[in-house]
This record gives sequence, C-alpha cells and structure tokens, in this order.
Amino acid sequence: MEVSNKNQLKQTNLTIFQFSLLLILTSVVIRLSSSLYLPALIKIGESLQLSDSTLSLTLTVFFVAFSISTLFAGPLSDYFGRKATIVGGLSIFLIGSLMCAFAGSSYMLFAGRILQAVGGSCIPVSGRAMIRDVCSDIQVMSVLGWMAVVGGLTPIVAPMLGGFITDLLGWQYNFWFLAIFSAFAIIILSLKLPKIVTENREQSLNIKIILGKYKKMITSPEFIIVILPLGLAFSIQGAYLTAAPFIFMKHFGLSAIEFGLMNIVIVLSMFIGKYISTNVTKRFSMYTAYITGGFITFIGSLLFGTIIFSSINSLSSVLITLSVVVVGFGVLLPIGTKSILTAYKSNAGTVSALLGFVSTGFTSLGSLSISLFQKYQIPYLQSMALFIIPAGAIILAVSTRTRKHLK
Repeated sequence: MEVSNKNQLKQTNLTIFQFSLLLILTSVVIRLSSSLYLPALIKIGESLQLSDSTLSLTLTVFFVAFSISTLFAGPLSDYFGRKATIVGGLSIFLIGSLMCAFAGSSYMLFAGRILQAVGGSCIPVSGRAMIRDVCSDIQVMSVLGWMAVVGGLTPIVAPMLGGFITDLLGWQYNFWFLAIFSAFAIIILSLKLPKIVTENREQSLNIKIILGKYKKMITSPEFIIVILPLGLAFSIQGAYLTAAPFIFMKHFGLSAIEFGLMNIVIVLSMFIGKYISTNVTKRFSMYTAYITGGFITFIGSLLFGTIIFSSINSLSSVLITLSVVVVGFGVLLPIGTKSILTAYKSNAGTVSALLGFVSTGFTSLGSLSISLFQKYQIPYLQSMALFIIPAGAIILAVSTRTRKHLK
C-alpha cells in the first residue's frame, strides 16, 4: 500500500517538497485560528462585554472541542480518504469563521469557535496520516519538522496582521480573513492534493473496531511513554498562547506589531530545536535526541520559574527563558510524532487522530490552567511559572524512559 500511495503522489506530478507546501498551507489555517485574533481580544471584550477570564476561555473551548473532534476525524479520514476529510473540514471551518465574524453575543462567538475547532481538527489528523502514507521515515521527520517551523512563522505574522486588521477595520474582520483564507485553501487543495487509498476502509467506521484500536494504543508503552513528554510540551504551549497577550501586551505594554515581532525569537528557537533534533538523531540516536529535548525543556522551565519568583523578571529575561523551553519543544516534536506514527503505521488515520486528541487535549489543559489561575487572581507571569516548572520536570523524567519505545 505504501508503494501504491507513493505512485499516486508521482502521478500528480508533485515532489515531496511541493506536497509538503500543500500540507503547510493547511496547517497555517489552524495556526491562524488560534493566534490571528489575539491582538483583538481586548476589543472583543469591550464590544461583547466579556471579562478577561471569559476571553481566555475562547481559546480553551477551541482546544477542548478540537481535541474531542480529533477522535472522530481519524476514522473519517481512513474511510472517506485524506483529501476529502481535509476539504470537508476546511468547509466547516469556513462556516465557523463566518459565525464568529457575525457574532453579536458571546454565545454566537463560542459557537463559531467550536465549529472552527470541529472543522480544523480534520486537517492535522489527515495531514499527518497522509505524510505517513507517502513518505519514508527520514522524510516523515523532515516534513513534520518543517511543518512545525514554517507553521511557527504564523505567530509572527498573525498578531501583526491581526493588529492591523483590528485597528483599521474592526475585530470582526479577523474572522473574515480566516473565512477567505480557508476558501482559498479549499480551492487549491481540491485541485492539487492527491487522493490516498487506505487499507481496511470498510472497517474504518466500525465503532467496536475503532474503540478497540484506541484501547490498544492508549494501553501500549510505545504510545503512553513517548506521548507524555510531547503532550506536556503542548500543555506549555497552551498555557503560553493563553497568557502571552496579557503578559506581553498588558504587563510589558507591547503593541500588537511589537508582540508579533517578538515572536521571531520563538520561531528561531523552533528552528534551533529542529536542527538539534535532526543532527543528534543522525549522529547518535532518537533516544539521545529525545532526552536532549527533555533536558532543554526542563532547564528552560527552571530558569523561567527562577526569574519570575525572584522578581528580577524583565521582558528580555522572560523571552529568553521561554525560548529555551521552545527549543526543547522543537527537539521533541518531530521525534515523538514520527515514532508514534511509525509504531502504528497500518492505522495511520486512527493513530493520527489519537495523537491529535492527546496533543490538543494537553494544549487545552495548559490553557484551562491559566484561566483557572485567574479566578484566584494570580498574575499571568506567576501562573505560567506555577504550570511550567512541574511540567518541565515531568517531561525530563519520562523522556529518560523512552529508550525501548521509540520507533
């Protein structure tokens, strides 16, 4: 089946590089949905009369809905095919974006965000499965790494773009932009993305078989031990996405454009992490690289907590220590994802769904934790530190036990 799928890719006259660009296009849509409107949060709150904690929940609800929907997206991807699931998901995402653009109340805003999440969940699930379908092991790590790095560019562009859109046109037009962008992606992907034939298609929507597959995976050391460090890294990402606008724009007084430019450092850190991941894996082993990622994440979280609770924090010290954490995340992401997809290669859609469920579930955990800290009036910097330190410690501890489970 792998050979057949590779032939299907060749028949479309797409190179691996061009194929990667198409998948990056889809991943950018999802990245934009969580970061484009961040500079508009304050104006959304003023317009709809929402508190900071309620505004934070628009991210949390998105991640929770995304996580749950992911479990269904995998089997749908196996049954209907990767391309159909991606295009269908983008269509639902477009409807959700339009609902947010027309939102006159918190209820409609939350409903739109949920639809964005439901549609958006189909995209990374099918994309990861498609990568596993047509790429070799080395290509899988390379494509996933570049998707993470290029996708990471959106936090630079999105807040700046969102700031301009909000100031010039109003917060609603951020969602109009997402609707137009997703419509463009639907057209391009419908024309260019290859169709991938999957095995055992008739079993894909059998609930008993699906639950059996999920049970087998979540009770397997190859899944649990490898995914836990990666999941906790995603939880740190969720905490950051929720807290960052309030830390850097409210606490440190950055503008939307400055907030976007600041994220250049974060993206460069992802580049460094990908470089370390690839080179340590080639020279030593995936296990060595995974431990390295866990160690870097722990050191960064410890340094961040130290500067926060010693009251010597400044914009530069906060940014530098968070960047160290991001380097660790950049090391862990391609290795953990590739290992899990390889361990369950024959069920790429299902395992991709479970991988997405866990990663976005952990992201929502981090986001929700920051929102809960606000109910006790704990400042955002201290909230981040309280969450990131134990997460970093667990990441390091568990990564040391992955030697026999990385694939």
